[in-house]
Amino acid sequence: MKIVINKCHGGFGVSTEVFNYLIENKKWVVGEYGKIMLSDALGERYFFNDDDYTLKFRSDPDLIEAIESVGLEQSSGEYSKLRIVEIPDEINPDKIIIDDFNGLEQVKEVGRSWG
Repeated sequence: MKIVINKCHGGFGVSTEVFNYLIENKKWVVGEYGKIMLSDALGERYFFNDDDYTLKFRSDPDLIEAIESVGLEQSSGEYSKLRIVEIPDEINPDKIIIDDFNGLEQVKEVGRSWG
């Protein structure tokens, strides 16, 4: 399983290029609920309207594809440095958490960690 995490202090965030990729190539919608985003008042910045800390969101195949297509350097938001970590498929997703210390993240399972 691939999971997107942030590897610097600040916080998880993606670039406008990733949002544009999701809108144009994956038909994610702006302004509704679900796999979607909200824009600010000027429509120049997007925000996920989902819980961006959930494993389901961070391992979403559309999000992974967007980041891999755009490239890690260009995918990171203003206060983030994204990285895709891969954990073994046999790990029970219910036992996985994304641990955050001032924005710096790690994927953990009881007794093990990645990233």
